[in-house]
Amino acid sequence: MHLRKAASDGRVRTWVAFTAKGRRAFEAHVIELQRLAGVVASPAERSARDGPARMLVPRRSPA
Repeated sequence: MHLRKAASDGRVRTWVAFTAKGRRAFEAHVIELQRLAGVVASPAERSARDGPARMLVPRRSPA
């Protein structure tokens, strides 16, 4: 993994580059966090997302 940080407009921005092995480990970690949080994606959301590293936020139904 490689980290790069830079300040911009008073904020620190961080960029992360993974090795293939690191990417797989991170994706597995995020999947487990989602499981523990009870986040369940619909089949459409699973196929539409960029990959398992993108966390899904439960949607609220309109009031």
